[in-house]
Amino acid sequence: MIWIILFGIFLRFVACQKLPTVTIPNGNIQGTLKTSYNGKTYMQFTGIPYANPPIGNLRFEPPQVADSWNDTLIADKSYSCAQITHVPDPVGGLSLGSEDCLYLSVKVPGDRIDATKNYNVLVYIHGGSFSFGSEASAGGKYIMDRELILVSMNYRLGIFGFLSTEDATMPGNLGLKDQVLALEWVRDNIAYFGGNPNSVTINGLSAGAISIHYHILSPLSKGLFHRAIAMSGSALRSLQATPRKKAMTLGKHFDCPLVPTREMISCLKRVPESELLEATRLFRSWIFHPYAPFSPVVDKWSSEPFMQQHPIEIFKSKQFNHVPFLSSSVAEEGLYPGAEFLYNDSYLNEFNERWDKLGPVVLMYEGQIPEVESIETTQLIREHYFANEAISNRTFGRLIQMFSDKFFDYALGKSLRLHAETTHFPVYSYRFNYTSEEVPSLSELFSATNQRLGISHGDDDIFIFGFEALPEEKRTPRDENMMNFFLDVYVEFMQTGKILLDNWLPVNSNETNTTNYLLIQGPELENMQMKSSKIGNPDFWNEITLETL
Repeated sequence: MIWIILFGIFLRFVACQKLPTVTIPNGNIQGTLKTSYNGKTYMQFTGIPYANPPIGNLRFEPPQVADSWNDTLIADKSYSCAQITHVPDPVGGLSLGSEDCLYLSVKVPGDRIDATKNYNVLVYIHGGSFSFGSEASAGGKYIMDRELILVSMNYRLGIFGFLSTEDATMPGNLGLKDQVLALEWVRDNIAYFGGNPNSVTINGLSAGAISIHYHILSPLSKGLFHRAIAMSGSALRSLQATPRKKAMTLGKHFDCPLVPTREMISCLKRVPESELLEATRLFRSWIFHPYAPFSPVVDKWSSEPFMQQHPIEIFKSKQFNHVPFLSSSVAEEGLYPGAEFLYNDSYLNEFNERWDKLGPVVLMYEGQIPEVESIETTQLIREHYFANEAISNRTFGRLIQMFSDKFFDYALGKSLRLHAETTHFPVYSYRFNYTSEEVPSLSELFSATNQRLGISHGDDDIFIFGFEALPEEKRTPRDENMMNFFLDVYVEFMQTGKILLDNWLPVNSNETNTTNYLLIQGPELENMQMKSSKIGNPDFWNEITLETL
């Protein structure tokens, strides 16, 4: 009798540990079981191919729909696209990943698939300056406490995803076209996981947020999503400067013929992956700067352009994908990349002493404007932010303000006002200024110190998705309340496209350079107030003509 009882317990244990499976048109998939922050079980399917590997002759080509497979796909492996990571040590970053990287992950509530559930779907696009990062940054520890499906994807980065010859040979934006194909995969397959293909919200941080705004503007993304959330990034950021010149520099480096460009690209297809990746360093002249040498372009040369006009022109035309939109910023956005200047004492000194040369490099406008104008612009920026003082630890706050304005806030304010003026759906915005009690700040990671330098770029994202490099320990009640506030906002927005918090008003559409946003200084309602102010120092930057603004 005892053996029968023990055998029964064993069978129940095996049944409880049965791994989840799902069948899609491409084949069978087996996932794993995970546990959320509050102890809920969810299924994770990691490493599902949505495109064929872009290797060999498929390098520098638009993504192709993934082939089917015969055996059950064991979906428990994470992938990263070929990249040079942005870390303080080693200086200049570490090479990792592979060209064979066009995979996505799906997280689903429960321990078995129920195709009748019709869950709302959140698709996350990772950040990383279009140069590094992976889908694994969309952790499920927090958000999978809620009843929704979370999808995240890799897309080609750097040279592999954003090289452009500014002609039909290599129009550019392959990384964005990878994202489009992943969204098409969601449309065609998410119902098999219990997801609702007619209720898809796209979400991203930093370069992921810029991507989100680009999908709103792109005809290729029409109908693939129904709401959008962009955290710390906007459509008026990160257009690539001098892409053809960079392509020619790359071709010359590998002794490829430069004309016609199709022969150059054919030659570059034969370069070993590791050598092509390492060539990224040719375009970074100081430490890790400029940190986004390859990024999206206006690919009007393409037979199927992702973005045929400048974002401003698309907004003005009103010919874009109109959906409810939620955007965000944080108090000290410029801690990325500013925090790394504290990692080594020599960085600030060198930046100060070589400002005339390094200013255009770090602020990413080198080569955009004539040299005489560039010299004048560089002097104006220094005078505005530092007056007659040195760039040093004492003026570190001004350095962060400059980075915040140039890389994030000015473009964000301008794009929000344009967006609100040209759409019939609500545009919401918040500004995060909550000092957490135990949740770490990403500034600690960027600076490789234990210093809490402010509310850093990406700090709000942690309260929703966590961060793979930070411990997922128990949080304080107040930090938990902040997390639950964001999760409530996400769920409500995904379901309705609205935010029902009484005092949270949509962004105003006006020409005064002021922007409406909810200032979040804590999880309590009394610490959330609507503000209307000029963000990003528009009075100054409106006078500076730079393409990537």
